[in-house]
Amino acid sequence: MTASPAQLVKSKGGTYTGTLRATLSAYGAPVAGRTVSFATGGTELCSGATDSAGVASCGIAVKATAIYRSLVKSGYTAGFNGDSQYLASSANASVSG
Repeated sequence: MTASPAQLVKSKGGTYTGTLRATLSAYGAPVAGRTVSFATGGTELCSGATDSAGVASCGIAVKATAIYRSLVKSGYTAGFNGDSQYLASSANASVSG
């Protein structure tokens, strides 16, 4: 699994929005139809299903709170829990904003 760096953009209302994205593959081939969860600092932010290219993404909107600070300081973790066919995996990526 690989996770892509993300950028948060501040809206007029003070909310930061962005898209988190990860790619799940096995033996060099994409893995479709699996759920990937995205979290920071132990807080789950969102989840998304992988498409035919193995890519899962989800949009987030956060205020300038502890979650925002955790994202900018530590980034996020994308995780797949594993199933009967594939082992669990995770990856980290940075967030700017």
